[in-house]
Amino acid sequence: MNSNSSWGQLPSTAARGAAETAAATAAEQQPTAAQAIVDAAVCAEVAQRIQQADDFWQHLETAAAVDVGPQRAKRFVAAFKQAHDKKVQEANLEQADQLVAQIFSALQEQQE
Repeated sequence: MNSNSSWGQLPSTAARGAAETAAATAAEQQPTAAQAIVDAAVCAEVAQRIQQADDFWQHLETAAAVDVGPQRAKRFVAAFKQAHDKKVQEANLEQADQLVAQIFSALQEQQE
């Protein structure tokens, strides 16, 4: 096995390297204004609007109700949402902004 290939690396190491490369490429391609850090309040508002528009939580509760029953499903979704919210709060906003820039860049390339 070639030790230089990503197959020989731990998934987190390979992913981190790929993410760093993609972030550097995206940063070079984006104008300076796109690299500005987005205010946390704006991020929170957008996240809330997305959650209201997205029925992910309802789908999760429906699937959990099938697997563990309706009573336990509500507790499961509440615990899942709490863990999700904690992860989102711990997220590095600069990394999140870079990821969003990469996504927008990829979408623009697809539209061209």
